[in-house]
Amino acid sequence: MTIPTKKEIRSEMLSRRNALSSQEIETKSEHIRLRLSGETVYQNCGILLTYVSYQSEVDTLTTIANAWEDKKKVFVPKTGNDGQMEFYEIKSYEDLLPGYRGILEPKGDTSRFVPEEERTEKVLVLVPGCAFDPQGNRIGYGGGYYDRYLPRIRNGIRIALCYDFQLIKKIMPDPYDQKVDALITEKRVLLRKEYV
Repeated sequence: MTIPTKKEIRSEMLSRRNALSSQEIETKSEHIRLRLSGETVYQNCGILLTYVSYQSEVDTLTTIANAWEDKKKVFVPKTGNDGQMEFYEIKSYEDLLPGYRGILEPKGDTSRFVPEEERTEKVLVLVPGCAFDPQGNRIGYGGGYYDRYLPRIRNGIRIALCYDFQLIKKIMPDPYDQKVDALITEKRVLLRKEYV
């Protein structure tokens, strides 16, 4: 039996995800959002770094709105032509414009999150991806943006929001691949042992 490549896993997961109806996405996303909001790590964070959900991804727009209500600072990514990514603060949806592939990004005229800084506020990072395993390994979209960015963050907790079917038994990581500390699906919360 041959082991599927990352490209094959990515293709299969995106196909399964894109087959979800808008109602399924909404229902599953709401279960995931409630699980996230119940986690101590979310409740205690002062800064939320999150992607803006696109197409069939778990919805993050409601989570962003909740974070504003909870008086958290919200930063979302803006990608550059140089393969790098930076996070900028947004205080309303009006701070967003369509960027790469039509994905909503910050205009980039607000304060930038400086990942290398020491800070007293706890930082929570929501990390996107196509597939994950129980050890926190992930397969992203192939651009490597998060694998380059995550090592820069000091003392941030990384959580992936995903549908339960995106969890697979084992992902063989490359040396540069970055793990997440916890996974939240519509059915369960999985924590890496080192994080607990």
